[in-house]
Amino acid sequence: MAYANSTAKVDVMLSIAIRLMNCAALLLAIALASVPSVSWAAPAVIDEAEVAITVAGTTRQTEPIHLSFNWDRSIGAVDGQARFVMQIPVSNISEPLAIYIPRVGNSFVVNINQHELARYGSNPPGPYDDAATRPRYFSVPTDWLTPQTTLEVIIAAKGGRFGGLSTITTGSPEEVHKLFARDEFEQINLRLMLIVVGVMLGMLGLLWWVRQRDISYLYYALAELLWSFLTARHLLSPAPLPWPLWGHVIQAAFVLSVPLQCKFALIVIDQDKGWVSKLTNFLIIGAIPAVAAVGIYGGRTLGFFWMGLLAIDVLAMAWVVFSTLSRNSNLERKILAGAVAIMLICAIRDVTVRWMSPSIYTDIAWVRYAWTGFGIGFAWIIAERMRRATKALSEMNASLADQLAARDVELTAAFERERVRDMEQGALLERQRLMRDLHDGLGSHLVGALRMAQQVSASKAEITAQLRMAVDQLKITVDAMQDVEGDIPSLLGAIRYRLSPRLQAAGISLKWNVDPLPTMQHWGVRQSYDLQMILLEVFTNIVAHSGANCVTLSAHHHVQQPISNINIEICDNGTGITPDSSNSPAGKGMASMLARAKALGAVMSIRSGTDGTCVVLALTCADDA
Repeated sequence: MAYANSTAKVDVMLSIAIRLMNCAALLLAIALASVPSVSWAAPAVIDEAEVAITVAGTTRQTEPIHLSFNWDRSIGAVDGQARFVMQIPVSNISEPLAIYIPRVGNSFVVNINQHELARYGSNPPGPYDDAATRPRYFSVPTDWLTPQTTLEVIIAAKGGRFGGLSTITTGSPEEVHKLFARDEFEQINLRLMLIVVGVMLGMLGLLWWVRQRDISYLYYALAELLWSFLTARHLLSPAPLPWPLWGHVIQAAFVLSVPLQCKFALIVIDQDKGWVSKLTNFLIIGAIPAVAAVGIYGGRTLGFFWMGLLAIDVLAMAWVVFSTLSRNSNLERKILAGAVAIMLICAIRDVTVRWMSPSIYTDIAWVRYAWTGFGIGFAWIIAERMRRATKALSEMNASLADQLAARDVELTAAFERERVRDMEQGALLERQRLMRDLHDGLGSHLVGALRMAQQVSASKAEITAQLRMAVDQLKITVDAMQDVEGDIPSLLGAIRYRLSPRLQAAGISLKWNVDPLPTMQHWGVRQSYDLQMILLEVFTNIVAHSGANCVTLSAHHHVQQPISNINIEICDNGTGITPDSSNSPAGKGMASMLARAKALGAVMSIRSGTDGTCVVLALTCADDA
């Protein structure tokens, strides 16, 4: 049953994963279908401007520059302001004009012929100001336009915060908005889809880790969620945390997500060992302290060193993946190698563009999208492993069911043999008991009667009494062979039926006072016989020695927590018993009754006086023992 429950849980998880993947694919298809068609009749692109740069209160005019302008790359990691002035020829000032800026920031002001068109943030930028995360579209009122319109863009930049200005596109609202819509889809909508897919994959990884307790799933889930966070940061304007803390958080997410994904890849291919694994572990453990050290001490050298270690780790992981593929090229490792290869190609392309291309300010990193494909490949590997585990579990369940069925047949046969053996043993013991009872009881009485008959002085009445006792003994022995299953009233009724003629013949009346009694648990033929023999001995003594003319039998259920008893009491109104009298039961009869009471787990006591004798037998109920 445990295996069956585990299989059901795995099936449910796989079903959820497949449904989430289908939903993501549907969202992607809808989004692609909603991309507006782009007319490639390009509006005017402004890629040159006069610039005045202000740093530390000093302003310097530069030669006209080519856009895009990257503040950190051109000026350095310092705070400052840049004022860009561009001329826009307008052929028809009565028609609306649209302006599209793919990237601008950190904070900015846009002026048209000394009219303020748009503003974002303050100057200098506040700790939360960061406009350089999404494209900007503006519509210029026609009454602001002149045949030679002056466009002025003033940016305020924070050092190290990716401030700058991209090329600017102007033209009719219809044409410009198409370009804006295309770029907005790529930078906003597509990123949203990547975030949704990444978060789903990460949550599935966490779910698999919680259910399976496989640490590789935790590495994968954390890497996927951190990368989704890195993708989401471009959509957060203003920033949720003040600068530079927000920058440190972003940097920490990056330097932690990369070794986490490398660690997962090494575990997937069973190569989590050697110096590559140790380097990966070091980068995971030291990621947060390294970022904190860079933030506190401003150590650019440490930052470059750490990024170099990350590059070495990624290349070493890729080398391990490819070398493992050459030795064992199963489908799982082929998919992993393909994902790693695509990731490396995109990463190399992005690094090359960032360091060599002048248009780096508006470039979209390919590795951002390759990572999602990388994650989907890993998710496929996990799903395939779970499928194989489910199949193996089903086969194991089937094998276990066959083994249990065979074992059940063996146990049934063994139980049947044991039952037959117990029946044979029980029959043998019962025959031995019956032979012993007949010998000690009926045989003893018959031998006594025979001896009396051989004596000349023996009277007929004595011989008759001895034979009657033998007959009673035989009847009780036969009665005891019937299992009353612990029904004490039925057993007492049988004694009453058997002995009433003897009591009447002796002139003794019998008073009967038996209450409803509980059934004795685990009560068998042996116990019934012992109780009957005790009662027979008591009544025999009363008839033979008491001189009574009345006897009372009472049976009550006496409860005194935590013990309950069935008390059987037989009292006569005879002359009583004295130790030296002829009716003392201190001989073999008394010893026999005590031995039988002990075998029953009962306590027997005798009270005797001039007004008669009482024998009390206390049977402890089995459920209270």
